[in-house]
Amino acid sequence: MEPLDIDVEHVDLDLAENPMLLNVGPAHPAMHGTVRMVLELSGETILRADVQIGYLHRGFEKMCERGTWSQVFPYIDRCNYCSPMLNNVGFALACEKLLGVEAPVRAQWYRMILGELSRMTDHLTCNGAMSMELGAFTPYLWLMRARDMIYDIMEEETGARLTYSFGRVGGMAAPPTPGFAENSRVVVQQVLNAVDEAERLLLTNRIFRIGRRASVA
Repeated sequence: MEPLDIDVEHVDLDLAENPMLLNVGPAHPAMHGTVRMVLELSGETILRADVQIGYLHRGFEKMCERGTWSQVFPYIDRCNYCSPMLNNVGFALACEKLLGVEAPVRAQWYRMILGELSRMTDHLTCNGAMSMELGAFTPYLWLMRARDMIYDIMEEETGARLTYSFGRVGGMAAPPTPGFAENSRVVVQQVLNAVDEAERLLLTNRIFRIGRRASVA
């Protein structure tokens, strides 16, 4: 914007109408600045789209270039806050493939179980938030409670509830805790019960709304 003390002709402030260039992005919050699009518009019709793919999360890739492969794990956590353990495992597997090494069998199973638990937290967060945005607040609370149960396990195993930095090239930072297997079995059943309850609430809410609309009609 021009300073207020400078006289500007009105014509200098007009935007080009046909075609018009429109900046879309960087997109947030889903993309965190990874994509910017410059659209060329004719009215409401998009004539061209210049898609500019930037660095994820304000330059994580460039920051990773300054350290060793093992020092990258804290950055990998932050590529997806909902399931960071999967990023730990994926990056470790990529490094191991480049090096031609394989993690011990126990570490592979440990990774798989932690990764599946992390994937569950991702789905619980996504579906819980989606139900809230659709107007069903109570199922959101049920699913967040289930997610926190899994966070308790992750905290017991890694020392952190969200960003773990627990993966290592060739294995994991520490072995499973003595109660890991039993705690996982108990929590998974509790999560399944919470999901069933949330689905019941959603179904009840949907039937109630349909019945109300029918009675009004």
